[in-house]
Amino acid sequence: MVRKKRKVGDGKEDAEEKETGGKLPKLDLYRAPDAQEVLEIAHTRNLYKSNLFRLQLEELVKELTPKKAPTACETALHSLKPLLLGKIKAREIQADLAAEFPHLLFQQRSKGEQPMSFRPPKRLDVVGSFLLGTSTRECFTVDVAVEMPSEIFRSKDYLNFRYHDKRAAYVGELHRQLSLLMEGSDALAHLRCEIEAFQGDPSRPALLFRSDLARWSIRLLPTYLPDLWPARMLAVEAEQVTGTLSGRPRAALTEHQRESINEEFEFKVQEDINNGQRSTDVKGEHLETLHGVAERFSFLRDAIRLLKRWALACGFLSSDSATFTPLNGFMLSMLCAHAAITAGVAPAQTTAFQLLKLALSVLSTTQWESQKVIYGISGSAPFSSAESPGAAYFYDGAGVVNFFCYLGPVIDELRYEAQRALSALDQQVEPFETVFARHVSPEVTWDLLVRTVELPETAMCPCGQRRSAAKGLQGDEARDAPEALALGRQLRSVLMAGLGDRCVRVSLRLRAASSAPRSSRARQAAGVVVMLGLVLSTEHLERVIDRGPSAQEEEASERFRQLWGDRSELRRFKDGSILECVVWKKPPPGCAVESRKQPAVVTQIVQHLLSRHASHIQTEVVSGPVGFVENLGEQERRLWVAFDTFRTHLCQLSSLPLTIKDVHPAESAFSYMGTEVSYAPRHTGDALPRPLYETVLEFESSGRWPDDTAAAQKVAAALLLQIREEMSSDLGIEASATEGFLDLRYPEATFRLRIFHPNEMAEAAQKVTDPQASSHEKDFPEEAMLERLRLLWWRPRVYGALHALVLQHPSLAGATRLFKRWMSSQTLGRGKVRRAPGGLCLLASGAL
Repeated sequence: MVRKKRKVGDGKEDAEEKETGGKLPKLDLYRAPDAQEVLEIAHTRNLYKSNLFRLQLEELVKELTPKKAPTACETALHSLKPLLLGKIKAREIQADLAAEFPHLLFQQRSKGEQPMSFRPPKRLDVVGSFLLGTSTRECFTVDVAVEMPSEIFRSKDYLNFRYHDKRAAYVGELHRQLSLLMEGSDALAHLRCEIEAFQGDPSRPALLFRSDLARWSIRLLPTYLPDLWPARMLAVEAEQVTGTLSGRPRAALTEHQRESINEEFEFKVQEDINNGQRSTDVKGEHLETLHGVAERFSFLRDAIRLLKRWALACGFLSSDSATFTPLNGFMLSMLCAHAAITAGVAPAQTTAFQLLKLALSVLSTTQWESQKVIYGISGSAPFSSAESPGAAYFYDGAGVVNFFCYLGPVIDELRYEAQRALSALDQQVEPFETVFARHVSPEVTWDLLVRTVELPETAMCPCGQRRSAAKGLQGDEARDAPEALALGRQLRSVLMAGLGDRCVRVSLRLRAASSAPRSSRARQAAGVVVMLGLVLSTEHLERVIDRGPSAQEEEASERFRQLWGDRSELRRFKDGSILECVVWKKPPPGCAVESRKQPAVVTQIVQHLLSRHASHIQTEVVSGPVGFVENLGEQERRLWVAFDTFRTHLCQLSSLPLTIKDVHPAESAFSYMGTEVSYAPRHTGDALPRPLYETVLEFESSGRWPDDTAAAQKVAAALLLQIREEMSSDLGIEASATEGFLDLRYPEATFRLRIFHPNEMAEAAQKVTDPQASSHEKDFPEEAMLERLRLLWWRPRVYGALHALVLQHPSLAGATRLFKRWMSSQTLGRGKVRRAPGGLCLLASGAL
């Protein structure tokens, strides 16, 4: 009796089948899917587009979600509280704070300062993304808010950076006393107590506890009571920093100037350190907002993790503190929460992937250069008169705090990457690698890099502090933003205006010159380096004349001359127009590498703009062979013209008994990827050696070829002799023949012609392509046959595929030649690189 096959069910059906002795009722076997299963199928088909992508996202969320806090971390948290609240002693600190704590940065602008009364903290609260569940395994830092007593401050301490000085002194005294107290604690003895600059700002120090053997750390962030100073007193006005700002009032506070619990930038629901119980007491309106949205949207935490992973893949966030941008996790959390509550979606039916796309949509659709976003309000609104173009504005619901206050220099790149991610999610079947995979360092993707010298350690300090690098640049951002960001924004604007359509986009990155925390009492200056990466357009790289406005347009001409200085000149063109122009020197043809004496056009432009608009800053231009390595070289183009002539001559031969199917090029030069040239032997009368290029002639299928391999090779040799006779007698082309090939000497090249017969190699090809075959078998093809197989069959096909790929992506040719030269300069021999062209080139084309 034949048993009918049934459809394979899910795990639940298999378990039921096992319990019932291997049989399921027919109704259960063919039952219709329930509502939950229909919803899952619809989500997979309409939202994820493929089962594989959905599984990848689910595994990514599991990978990013941290497990329970390590036991050593919890023990250290509980051990810190009695030290901070019970054993820290009060004392009077002298008025000269810089002398008391020489390893910290102080402003002390006011005269006649009085001693500071240090008191133990009033309260400790564990804050940060660790508690809300939005932290990732890559960044496992537990933030603890240390509430400073109100009695150490005076009513006017928010002026002239007196709060910043007292806050830094408070951190310094905590570090001094805790370093001594930790020596007697077994739970804390393995930890190091260090002072780090919070987000690179030395005016906002924080205490960091970490161990070399553990991946977690604890960070103490001093804060004050939110009601200590009203919000209106914290506005940036001329009276706050005497003699520093311009007197122009601000419509809203920046996150940095509002030094409240929000200062740690990723505050969440609090937790009492004593019993580990989550408290319902919420401090700060933003903390309450995030907690409320997370309670409504159960997948918000996963969406924030995915958004952080996307930012990490794009290079905006960094797992180490060496290279960074102003973007942080708190900004992404507020953006994701805003997208969730303004999209009008049902919280119970919205997945983390949908919330991610909504957050990316807000980034990609907002015109940040002229529009602002207010939390909780759908859409965007135009700038007011108090908001300067070039900055980014994302306000809280009250319109007081601008979350994106420092994102002006990178907001365009954020928007571009968000558009790119959404396009991949909507159009690609498998977009996981494009959106979430870890990419290479951003510096690798830039065509040209502008890097400043190390700026002073105050470069990331808040507005109003003394500047050195941004003083020569114009614009509101140079006054209100930290020095490093103001400098980056202004250099970016100048370079984009000067390069014009040569530049696709400019990316900003900051690199800490020394990311190590301060653990000694000696002052350690840790500056920051500003890096600008340029992505160039290949279409206009070699243009030597930049045309400006007409001489009759006075305002536009004045702006043009202000940008270019003495390089600007008036020129009359053939159509009678008189325009402001800038002329650049084009490098001589044939240059392979860029040098200081012969820079590329783009390098000339960048160097002139930097010397004119940033002469007081020492910068370095790091560029490759910009504009010099031609992707499709002139020599290869002439080679193809000669090859087409050679192929035409062969196809017009009338004495051959077989019909020519095709003539295949079998040399790397035909795919524009050649770096070395082989030369044919000289003959009598040759003044110069001719380059030698391999070609393969293939005839149409015919039963007239003999089955024996040796006999087939004899027939091929006879055909070569017949070709030589007709080419010499009818066309006057010199040729020399051997048993294996025919050399045809044209004026510019010598083509070595070989004949390919598929039947001769079919058995060998089948053997070597069999995955179960072994080279140790007796009937395995010999090395001579394998070499003929490579030379006559596979190599022409590989070069043909590479040639087609280069025509679609011309930059692949230049990149491959550079790669070959680099490999030749390494331990690999030159011959090995020249004869192994295909595999690595095809792999590299996958990034295009």
